[in-house]
Amino acid sequence: MLGAFVQALQFVFEEKVMTLDEAAVPPLLLIGMEGLWGTVLCLTVVYPLVYYLPGEDHGSYEDPFNTYAMFMDSPVIQYAFIVYFFAIFGYNLFAVLVTFALNSVWHAILDNF
Repeated sequence: MLGAFVQALQFVFEEKVMTLDEAAVPPLLLIGMEGLWGTVLCLTVVYPLVYYLPGEDHGSYEDPFNTYAMFMDSPVIQYAFIVYFFAIFGYNLFAVLVTFALNSVWHAILDNF
């Protein structure tokens, strides 16, 4: 329930930011800023938190240093990351364009199919 509420807030926020009269944000800038802030929060909050939580990954719940080493040593993981990156970018681009062209209600409807 909380996840649906946060998702609804995001959709309405995106619509509001893109339709402001005094400073409307273009859709690509919105996607970039969401990605930037998501990356910053992951690197400064989530990764340190899961690194210090006890777990099975070298004593941590998740070891980002081990993840980085596996990523750098495996071309398969790198290719999968590139495909995933562009797939998510395309999905987010079209979702935000739906919100921009129509409204957040259509975004929510199409997002649940």
